[in-house]
Amino acid sequence: VDRNDKRSIHFVVLERMSADGLARVIGNMRLIIKKQDESPLPVEEDFPGVFEDGRAPLGSTEVSRLISCHENSAVQNLTKWPLFRQGLNYVKQHELGPVFGVVTESFERSLLRQGIPLRALSEARFLEHIRSEKKPALVDVEALKEVMRRINTKNVPTSCDVFSCQNFNTTQSISDLELNLGAVA
Repeated sequence: VDRNDKRSIHFVVLERMSADGLARVIGNMRLIIKKQDESPLPVEEDFPGVFEDGRAPLGSTEVSRLISCHENSAVQNLTKWPLFRQGLNYVKQHELGPVFGVVTESFERSLLRQGIPLRALSEARFLEHIRSEKKPALVDVEALKEVMRRINTKNVPTSCDVFSCQNFNTTQSISDLELNLGAVA
């Protein structure tokens, strides 16, 4: 939990573990949304030189906490597609954008190899507060829509019955969160 969670939408991919509804989280992503009178996005704070006047426009979003974890590497690799699909739908429905991210060079190469349309906005630099070398990137939302359309035609699952899109309130108790996860499984 950090100061950006309250202004974020959180996406979760659940894997159904049993017929009784038991599920586990195998992927997540959040979009941090820049609204009126909000503090800057983390990418603005870390890389102010890449934005005109040092600021991203209102409605900008930052992809953050993109994580997939599964013992089967093929499933782990596919987990990002439902997250991207739902994130793209959310951005479109709420007329948000542009979409930014902060990535390592190796993750940038991996995303580019898989057809994710990114453009680096500057060279990577070490960010002390996360103890990692990262660079800011801009996601080409229109090109990503086309990539998603092509992937859908190749029968790659971009959504499934174990997918949940939930905006978790950071004040929810753990028991409330468990009930919500159980309800979507």
